[in-house]
Amino acid sequence: MSFKILKGAALKNAIAGYGKKVASFSQHTHQLAYSALQHVDDHSCTSHLNALYASTPTNYRGAIRVWALAFGKVKFDAKTLEFTYNKKGVSDLESA
Repeated sequence: MSFKILKGAALKNAIAGYGKKVASFSQHTHQLAYSALQHVDDHSCTSHLNALYASTPTNYRGAIRVWALAFGKVKFDAKTLEFTYNKKGVSDLESA
């Protein structure tokens, strides 16, 4: 294991601060994802959405994929693990 095991007060304090970190991470992820979908709408280009997806920790990628498919004009290629522009799609950025 490459990290220190926390105990007692250190563990309690770390858990208490974890919620703030998670909330900040979630808000920042939403900002980036929304901005990437806006870029798709503006330019018919999925480059930023694909970059975000590739740089996101694996356990969060599914949520980004589902969210982007629900609100953006994109398709997802399961073989290449990339989004593509869906010309016939409908975006719903107001709800995103």
